[in-house]
Amino acid sequence: RRQRQMCIRDSYLCSPTKILITRGEDPTGHGYYGAKRSWKKDKKHHGLDIVTVSGEPIFSCYQGRVRIGNVYAENKPGKPIMKLVETRDPEYRVKLLYVDPIVKTGQYVEKGELIGYAQNITAYHTDSDFDPDNKMKNHLHAQVFKNGLETDPEAIIKEF
Repeated sequence: RRQRQMCIRDSYLCSPTKILITRGEDPTGHGYYGAKRSWKKDKKHHGLDIVTVSGEPIFSCYQGRVRIGNVYAENKPGKPIMKLVETRDPEYRVKLLYVDPIVKTGQYVEKGELIGYAQNITAYHTDSDFDPDNKMKNHLHAQVFKNGLETDPEAIIKEF
């Protein structure tokens, strides 16, 4: 198992990327927790967007059992299926979206373990109504629940 040892000793969640750069603002919106989202029913961004490069290694933020899922209910013809990797234990549930997983549902992973590689979300949204000029920064979406309650990931995900 490829693991980042220095991440394990700390009480915070591990950054899923080697360098933690938040998406900030681009022409498609803001990537911080709670940012306005006009197309959502509750009009709120429920995670933190972390800048990635397609194919970049992605690491588990926390230990636990894995669940693999699809990000979107319907996939676009000719586009890759956008995947998510969810890790959960009794305290935390962490969902990382836009990850090409190398782990399997039901597998146990350690904090800091390699779980997959960043997908190209920018290419997925090319030629769409959402981002017709392809100006979205490629990113990973991190969503965190602590003891069942959604929480701001930026406050507890740390770079190592």
